[in-house]
Amino acid sequence: MLPCARHPVAVAPADAEPRWRSSDPLRFACDLATLGPVFCVWTEPYAHPVVRTSAVVPDSPDGLVLARPGLLAHACAVTPDGPREWITVHDRSGLPRCRLYLLPDTDYLAWDGLLAHTGPAAAPEVRPRWRARRGRRLRFEVEPIGPCSLVCVRTAAPGCALSRRTARELARAEGVSLVA
Repeated sequence: MLPCARHPVAVAPADAEPRWRSSDPLRFACDLATLGPVFCVWTEPYAHPVVRTSAVVPDSPDGLVLARPGLLAHACAVTPDGPREWITVHDRSGLPRCRLYLLPDTDYLAWDGLLAHTGPAAAPEVRPRWRARRGRRLRFEVEPIGPCSLVCVRTAAPGCALSRRTARELARAEGVSLVA
């Protein structure tokens, strides 16, 4: 299955037109835990000139954005390095905070399930600029704590050679160093 086969020409990820989605935070967290390894890139917290009105402060734990996502922007493109598919997670104030990339060893059916559990959303009027600051291969786990669930971020196992190469290519394309 080539998730980006619908794009006949090569485009840069920045040129890909996203489909805007909304998600139930609890469902989104559970779906994250089913994905297996993904490549996650976090944005530069001070790169946006937009006034912050969110409860998510710049130095807050990264997982808070994933536990309470705002809009999701799903996109895919055929790049010089091959097909790419990703979801940019925005915080509640509309700022893009992290981007999750599909890897060769990600569970593609779980990825499709995550997207199936989202609904269409209107594109924001102003789209803040994306500027990555770090990236790594990771996976998610959901830990029950009484009646609540906690989304935990873990470093993914080394994975297959193709997945490691794809993560390196994604890090290069995003302009970040690959954190182990």
